[in-house]
Amino acid sequence: MKAKSIVIVLHVILLFLYGCSAGANDNMYEVSREDVTQNLEGIEFDYELPSEMPFEIANVDVSRPSLSQPLFAVDYIGENEKHISLEVTNSDVTWTLPDETEEVDVNGNEGMFMENDQGAKILAWKAQGVSYELSTNTDIGKDMLINVAESFD
Repeated sequence: MKAKSIVIVLHVILLFLYGCSAGANDNMYEVSREDVTQNLEGIEFDYELPSEMPFEIANVDVSRPSLSQPLFAVDYIGENEKHISLEVTNSDVTWTLPDETEEVDVNGNEGMFMENDQGAKILAWKAQGVSYELSTNTDIGKDMLINVAESFD
């Protein structure tokens, strides 16, 4: 009887611990950095990339709009039209911001979040001299974009 009670208590504790470990990032999926870096030969500045996305990645599209400029773009594409675009540049960027811009914290860096009338959301910040911009026009919200930004390494 005593052994059976101990087993039941252990199961309850394990279920409780599993439930407590389920946090806000449960819906985040690991992203392969190599899918991007293999397409960025010639980028001569240090940059970070997300290690997590709020959807499973079906395709990654990497582009360099100008080979003579220190910038690149990455489109992370998932199922059901889910996507997040990333723009990274190592040049001085001045953003033209709408009145509805909200200041946010991204890993200790000052960032800006904005959403337009068409539902496009943009999160922009600078870290170690590099400018980053995440954008989406899907149902992915501000908090999830910040989660993605905080996964950068």
